[in-house]
Amino acid sequence: MTSRWRMVVALAVVALVAAGCSVPRDGWVGIGRVADGRLWVYLRTCHHLLDGASLYWPDDPNGANSNNELFTDWSITAPVRGLKVAWPLLGPVVNGVVPTTPLESVPAKPKNMAIYGWTEDSSFSADGPYEFDADDLDALKPGQVLIANDLGPSDTSDMPPNKVVTLAQFNALDCAQFDN
Repeated sequence: MTSRWRMVVALAVVALVAAGCSVPRDGWVGIGRVADGRLWVYLRTCHHLLDGASLYWPDDPNGANSNNELFTDWSITAPVRGLKVAWPLLGPVVNGVVPTTPLESVPAKPKNMAIYGWTEDSSFSADGPYEFDADDLDALKPGQVLIANDLGPSDTSDMPPNKVVTLAQFNALDCAQFDN
């Protein structure tokens, strides 16, 4: 897949998310810290393989930051595709997970970064944390993973958008909610 095509797919996914259209969900994306201090992206799906993930700056609800800037996205190649995939947030190609533009540092934009897993045909997705920034990532200790605070269909307006879990808890998230 060319970089241009990946960008088109990533922007289409971002547009769908921003427009409120939802792609059926089949998993989670998290950002965690490993023992050596580096940040890693964790993608876990339940039934379907995803093709990649995108780190972007979504629209500000007040309209101030409405450009949906894509920081980078990653394509997951066939040899490493599986229901659990992990790669470093910063840096070049690792284990067949290819960034469109390798990140040299965590983006310094204001709060509101988000990460999202996708398929090229928008058949399935994986939600990740949103409304987070470099300070949120700096606060992670080794073995911790930042994920979206999915609390189900109840009113979550008073809940923070994200929560921190251990890597073991992330790997044990319950797939029963996905009947795909």
